[in-house]
Amino acid sequence: MPLDRENFWGYGMAQQQWQVKGDASEIYESCLVPAYFAEWAEILVSGTSPAPGATVLDVACGTGIVARTAAPIVGENGKLVGLDLNPGMLSVAREETQATNVDSEWHEASAVNMPFPHNAFDNVYCQCGIMFFPDRPAAMKEMHRVLAPGGHLSASVWRSLKRTPGFAALESAMAKHVSDDAAAIVRSPFSIDTPKELAALAENAGFNNVRVRLESRMVRFPSVEAFFDSYTRGSPLAAHVAGLRDREAAVAGMKEDLNAYLDHDGLAFPIEGLIVTATK
Repeated sequence: MPLDRENFWGYGMAQQQWQVKGDASEIYESCLVPAYFAEWAEILVSGTSPAPGATVLDVACGTGIVARTAAPIVGENGKLVGLDLNPGMLSVAREETQATNVDSEWHEASAVNMPFPHNAFDNVYCQCGIMFFPDRPAAMKEMHRVLAPGGHLSASVWRSLKRTPGFAALESAMAKHVSDDAAAIVRSPFSIDTPKELAALAENAGFNNVRVRLESRMVRFPSVEAFFDSYTRGSPLAAHVAGLRDREAAVAGMKEDLNAYLDHDGLAFPIEGLIVTATK
């Protein structure tokens, strides 16, 4: 489908904190995707598995891990479309998807005003993006609009920060050693905690057969240092920690907080998510 540049617009200044720069997209792909996003992409896609030849939309696609997970299922007759505000993420997604041999498009655009026609996709996926949308109901209505009748939605969010000790420790380190703004960036993905809240977003957007399930998995890094460096460099935290002089102290505090989650293979801590599935 053609790119409608007249409909492009961003999320506004409040969302610019989630724009990544420099090599953050490459670090996100090489470190954060294998640590936890790849496994959650499999969970997301398996919830409403696309048919061979399906047209799939990956909303807030990042480096395209959800689209790549769907690629071998839809096959060469299928189509993958990704949408994200970060051009760096989209650049990595284009490169990584070349090996799939599935037709793909990558659009720099907003989830609250998608440049796609009505009823364009058989499956719509959104992995951990709803939390960041400036108007969540509007974004859900857009997903409903572009989904074909009989099509399937599958979207995920992280639950509250208190349910994932690794990120709670990182938030504490940012608050103590960096800034309140940096701590707020860590907190922001963990803003939807209850199945009822997520279900209501889908139901109010017009979706049918809405179901929400709780999933819990482990986040794994070789060490606390690897977690700290990967997440701060592969996210908008990079600009905030660039001049950090007390990295060692920040990491030491996290090691103390996460001592119970260290084993011979490194760091492993739980994270909880909610996945909503629905139809149109």
